[in-house]
Amino acid sequence: MSGRYEWPVIQKHDGLFKGEVLLKSREYDVALLVAREKLADFSITEPKAYPSIAASTPLLGLSVGFLNVIDLGGETDKKRHIAFSQASISYFFEDETDKGIRYALTGGFIQHGFSGGPVFTSDLELVGLIVMSQRFALDMEQPLMSIYNLPVMSPLASLKNKIETIIASQ
Repeated sequence: MSGRYEWPVIQKHDGLFKGEVLLKSREYDVALLVAREKLADFSITEPKAYPSIAASTPLLGLSVGFLNVIDLGGETDKKRHIAFSQASISYFFEDETDKGIRYALTGGFIQHGFSGGPVFTSDLELVGLIVMSQRFALDMEQPLMSIYNLPVMSPLASLKNKIETIIASQ
C-alpha cells in the first residue's frame, strides 16, 4: 500500500484503481483485491492469458517461475527492472509465525519489496505468492558460514474455492 493512500492501489493494463479488499488470510499472508474506482487513465498491452489457481498443493521439485524487481545502479542512478526467475520448490516448512506452510524456492532470486509476486508453472497455473526471503544453512556443520537467501512462497490451493467463489460473485 502506498504511503499516500489509505487503501490499496491496483495497477491494471488500463489504469490505476482504488482497491477494495475482498478476502484477507493471515494464515497464508494473502489478500484478494478488486479494482473499483479508476484514479488515473493509461494504456499498456492487455495480457492475453491469466494463470488459473492450482487445484492442489505443489510437490517438491516442481519447476516454477516468478517475477521480481531488480534494482540496478547506485543510490543516485538506481533503475528498477522487472525480471523473470526460474526456480524449483526445494523445501517446505511450517512457518514459525504460525502462518501456515511455506515453500522455499531454489534457483531464483528475490529482492525486498516484491512480496505478493505470483509463482506459477509453465502451464500458467498459479501455485503461490512470494511472501518473504528466508535464510537456510547450506552446510549444517558450519551454518554461520553457509547462508543463502531463498525466496519463500505461500501456496494458494487451500484458498482456491473461497477465491473462486468471491470472483464469481463480482
